[in-house]
Amino acid sequence: MNIKKQALTSASHSDFTLEALRQIAPSAFTEVRDEQGELTHKVDFDVLKELLGDKILDSDEERFGFYWVGKQDAKRAAAEPTRKTLRPVLEDSVDWDNTQNLYIEGDNLEVLKLLQRAYLGRVKMIYIDPPYNTGNDFVYDDDFAMSREDMDDAMGNLDEDGNRLRSNPNTNPRYHSDWCSMIYSRLLVARTLLSNDGVIFISIDDNEVHHLRKICDEVFGASNIIAEVIVNRASEVATNMIVQKHEYCIVYAKQIELASLSGRKKVTVSRGTVGNVQQTTPIIEFPAGLKCLNIPDGIYTTARQIEGSKENIEVITPFVVQNGLLETAVQLKARWRSSNDMRNFFSNSCLSTLAKINGTIEEIYFDGDRLMPYIKKTITEKLPTLYTDNQRGSRDLERLNISGFDYPKAVNYIQFLVSLFTDQTSLILDFFSGSATTAHAVMQLNAEDGGKRKYICV
Repeated sequence: MNIKKQALTSASHSDFTLEALRQIAPSAFTEVRDEQGELTHKVDFDVLKELLGDKILDSDEERFGFYWVGKQDAKRAAAEPTRKTLRPVLEDSVDWDNTQNLYIEGDNLEVLKLLQRAYLGRVKMIYIDPPYNTGNDFVYDDDFAMSREDMDDAMGNLDEDGNRLRSNPNTNPRYHSDWCSMIYSRLLVARTLLSNDGVIFISIDDNEVHHLRKICDEVFGASNIIAEVIVNRASEVATNMIVQKHEYCIVYAKQIELASLSGRKKVTVSRGTVGNVQQTTPIIEFPAGLKCLNIPDGIYTTARQIEGSKENIEVITPFVVQNGLLETAVQLKARWRSSNDMRNFFSNSCLSTLAKINGTIEEIYFDGDRLMPYIKKTITEKLPTLYTDNQRGSRDLERLNISGFDYPKAVNYIQFLVSLFTDQTSLILDFFSGSATTAHAVMQLNAEDGGKRKYICV
C-alpha cells in the first residue's frame, strides 16, 4: 500500500492563485506527470494567452506602477510556503474546547500563511494598526536568506518574545522601501483570507499614507477602495512645525460590488425648508409649559417682532405667558431660519409636530439648544469620511490597570467599524494586535447586541 506523505509546509501563494485561475479559466490547465510520475495540472500559457487576446501587456509598452527597492523580494516572501506550525498554549487559554477565538503570538507573516488552509476566504473583516514608520518604529524583518542565529548575531533584532524585529530610523536609505516591503507581503497573504464580501481597515498617518494607498490599489484593486477616512486623534502629536490632529483609516473591499453595510440603524436629524401644507412660511404649534424668554407675563393677541430678530413672528392664536411659562398652546407663523429667533423665544425643546419639508409632510422636532426645526429619521448608518468621536484608547487600558502601550486605539472606535460591516456571526482578523483592542471591541459588541462574532488576533 502506498502511503501518501502529509505536506510539512503551508500551501504557497501560487497554489491559491492557480486555484483561483482554475475557477475562471479551466481550459487553460492541462494534465501532465511530475518528476515522481504523479499526475498534476499545470497552466498551458499558450491557451491562456488565447483566452486573454489583446489584453496582454507587451514588454516595451509604458506602464503605470509603484516600485521600490525590495518589492520583488517582498513578493517572494509572501509566496514562499512556511514550515512553521501553531502550538496551543493550553495553560494560558480559556475554554479551549469551546471558544473559537484565537490569540496567536509569532511572526504575523508566518501566521497568515498558516491560517490560509483553515480560514481561506472566511474572514469578513480585517482591521490592522501597523507601525506608522515614524523613524522610531520597528519593522518585521523578512530576510529569510540568513539563519535565525546569524541574523540575531548580526542585528540583535529579537524582541522580548523572540520575534524578529529591527529599528527603521528615517536616516536609513531604505527607510520607505523597508516599510513598504513589510506591509506589502502581509497584505498579499491577508487578501486570500478575506471573504468575497469582506473589507479591510488599515490605520496609518502621514508618513506612509500615500505609499499605502498605492500598495492597496495594487493588492486589492484601485476600484475596490471604499474610503480614506480622516480620524481625529485623541492624543495630539506635536512636531517642530505642526500639531498633528488627525490620522487616517484606509478602507478597501475585496470585491466592492459584494461589500455591504450591516444594516445598523441610527436616528438622524436634518434641517430643511420648513413650511406647512398651505404655504411656504409654516404655522407651528408650540405646547403649553414652555419657558418663555424675553416675554413678560401677559396675554398676546397681535403680531410682534422679537428684539434683535430679523424675522416677523406672527401670532395666529392668542397666548398667555404666566410666571415665565407658556400657559396655553400657541400657533406661531414664522420662517424660523434664524437660531436667534428661537433662542430668544423659548428655552426648551417642543413636542414634535407635522410640517411640510420640501413639499413632503414630515414630522419635525426642535433641538433643545438651538430650537431649530429638524427632520428626525431612522436611517442605515454609514461610514463617515470624517470620524471625530475618537477617544483616548489609553483610558480603556487604565480601567483594566494596564499600561505600556503607546497610542492604543480606543475600543469604541474599533467597535464602531466592526458594527458597520459585519453581521452577528462574522469572523474578524487583526494581525498587528498590540493591546488587543480589536478583541475587546468584538466581545463588547457581542455583549451589547447578542452576537456571536469571533476574532483572530496575531
